[in-house]
Order: sequence, then structure tokens, then C-alpha cells
Amino acid sequence: MKRRHSAHLKDKSEQSILVAFRRKFVVTNLVFVALVLAVATVAVGVFTFQKSEGAVYDSLQHRVTANESLRSSGAVGKAILQSERSYLENSDESSGPVQRDADGDMMVATSSYFVDRSGTYETYEDLLGLDSSTLSSALSSVYSLANASGGLSVQGKLSSLNLYFVAMPTDDGVDIAFASAGFVERSVLSVVGALGGASAGILAVFFVASMVLSKRAVAPVERAWRRQRQFIADASHELKTPLTVILANNALLRGSPRQTVASQMKWIDSTDTEAHLMQGLVDDMLYLAKVEDETPEIVKDRVDMGEVAEGVALTFESVAFDRGLALESHIASDVFVLGQRDRLARMLATLVDNACKYAGDGGRVEVDLAAKGGQCVARVRNTGAPISAEDLPHVFDRFYRADKARTSGKGGYGLGLSIAQTIARDHGGDITVASSAADDTVFTVTLPLAK
Repeated sequence: MKRRHSAHLKDKSEQSILVAFRRKFVVTNLVFVALVLAVATVAVGVFTFQKSEGAVYDSLQHRVTANESLRSSGAVGKAILQSERSYLENSDESSGPVQRDADGDMMVATSSYFVDRSGTYETYEDLLGLDSSTLSSALSSVYSLANASGGLSVQGKLSSLNLYFVAMPTDDGVDIAFASAGFVERSVLSVVGALGGASAGILAVFFVASMVLSKRAVAPVERAWRRQRQFIADASHELKTPLTVILANNALLRGSPRQTVASQMKWIDSTDTEAHLMQGLVDDMLYLAKVEDETPEIVKDRVDMGEVAEGVALTFESVAFDRGLALESHIASDVFVLGQRDRLARMLATLVDNACKYAGDGGRVEVDLAAKGGQCVARVRNTGAPISAEDLPHVFDRFYRADKARTSGKGGYGLGLSIAQTIARDHGGDITVASSAADDTVFTVTLPLAK
């Protein structure tokens, strides 16, 4: 009950960590996208502000220049100005004065005036409908600025009155035009509002996409996490057995201090066997860690796989003879691959050793190597009990135990085939396995030929 509860707590803790990782992934993405959208919105807002402000100043400059030209043209100009004012003030008797709405109009509405040297002003147009107090304050401020400009045209904004202005000094006074700052504000707000709405939609879509992508992003992490936990658990379990035997043997030896070494040899031999098994397991684990840290870019030597296979077959001839097995080899020469000779030799040795273990009494092991279709193909076949269909997909899994009939008394910890497959894949190839009572068990290695 305690073990089940402990496992449940571990799984719960693992899920919490993965959920936190997913949450951080989503939040980080959203913050990044939000910042990008915010910067883009601000940039567009600034550009729109500058463009709209420029349009206001252009319109005001055109207005004062036109007024000066019309006024300087004498009676004809005054008649045109009077005609414009008459049209703007009264379109007909029934409709009353015609005033453009400066607050609702997206065009630049202006009011223009001429102020003479005595301070008296003349209205050319008043589309803004400024009240007398506001107009008096605005004209006074701008007139002072124009007089102080040394005869140059001035422009700016009266922030307190929310008005833009352009003033052009003349020989007998100052032409002044005003426009409401509302035009610029509305332009900026309309663009920023549209971008803000679009950004909110983009963030919503990106949030959903991030949630989906986070599941895919976390999936490899979760698999690696589980594999690591399983690896540690399996390694601990495998080390526990030989350690238990060694400790028990030492306890027996300490319990019989007066016995001769010869009389205690079975305990000593047992300890030696278990120690060597532990050493093999640790070596395999360190080797796996080493090859997984290395990158395929370091694999560059030109290796004759024929020579490698011949050497492996020769090494296992004594093993096969000792176990009463027939070891046959059919190895082609001049089959070259790019790789590391010692790792490729270990890969083939693992497959031949595995075949010798499970070939059965009086069985047969065959090692074939040839170049086919631009690939180096090596096959290791052995007789004996076939691998069950249930176990076949897992033979390359670390620490995987097949049925007891296949593993009983054979030793090993289930790391050899995993190491062999890792080596093959690091060299751009792979290992597959097929097993049946009719066709025996065949491990097939495919590696790309060296060009």
C-alpha cells in the first residue's frame, strides 16, 4: 500500500512539474508576442500621429497662404473671400449657417483670421466655431509668437486650447489659421484601436496555438523524463541483486573465520561472478552515456566492415566451440563505411554474442556481410527458441526482459542490444530483428556505404 501511495505521489509530482513547464512555455510565448504587438502598435501610432500632424500643418499653411494671396489681389480677392464667407455662413435661409463639425469630421477643419497691427482681427472662415474667449486667447498668443519670429512663418500647438496653428507675418499684420487637435487624436485612436482589437484576436489565437504546441513540445521532455526515471529504477534494481549476493557471501565468510580459503571457494567464486556482472553493467551504462553525448560529426574514419566482421567472427569461434555451436560466416571484402572501428566492432560483437547465447544446444550461428543497394548489410542469424511476438518490439529497450525461458541462466542486463542499436543509428543506419520458428532469429544491420 505504501509503495502504491509513493508511486502515486511521484506521478503527481511529475505531472505538476510538466504542467508548470507547459504553463511557463505558454506564458513566455504570449509575453513575447504581446511585446512584439505592443511595439508594433506604438510604432504605427507614432507614425500615424506624425503623418496626421503633418497633414494638419500642411492644411493650415495652405489656408494662410491662400488667404494672403486673395487679400493681396485687391477687390477681386476680397469679393472671393466674401463669397466664401457668405457660402459658409448661409447656404440658404431655411437651413441656416453651414458649419463643419470639427469633432466628427475626419477632414482637417480650419478657422482663419487676419490680425492687423492695431490688434483688430478679421475672420476669413470659422469652421471650428471657436467661442470669443477661446478665440481671443488663441489670437493673442499666436500673434505674439509671430511678432517675435522676425518675420518668419511659425507653427505649433496651443496645448491648453487643444489647437494647432500656423501664422504668417505680413507687412500689415499676421495671417493665422487654427485646426482642432481632435483630428490628430481621432486619427491615432482609430488606427491604434483597430490594431489593439487585431492584437487581442492574434493573442487569443496564439494562446490556443501555444496550448496545442506546448503539448507537443512537452511530449519529448515527458518521454525523456519517464525514460530517465525508468532507467534509474531498472539500473538500481539490477545492481541490488548482485550487491545482495555479495553482502550475503561476505557475511558467510565473516561467520566462518577459522575455515580455510579452499573450503569457502564457492562463496568467493559467487562473489567474483556477481562483481564481474556488476562491472559489466556499470561499463555498459557508462558506455551508453558516452555514446549518447557524442555527436555523429565525429564519425569520419573509413572502416572496412569486412575486416571488422572477420575479426568478430574469429573472436567468437572459441565461444561457439565451447558451447557446441556451428559458427559460419559469409563476409564480403572491400565493404567500406564511415565510422568508428571500435564501436562498429562492439555492435557486431554484441549481436554475435547474443546469437551464441540463444542458439540452443548444437545450434548454429551465421554471420553474413555484403554490399547491397548502396548499403552495407550485415545479418546475424541463430537457431533456438524464437522471440515471441509480444517481446519482439521491445528487444532493443533498455533492461527489457524477455520470457524466462530465453533469459534464464544467460546473464546480461538487457543493455547490449540497446547499445548496438544506438551505435548503428549514430552511424546513419539501423538494426532490425525478425524471429520465427521457421526462419530462426535474424538481426539485420544496415549502414550507408562510404562514398
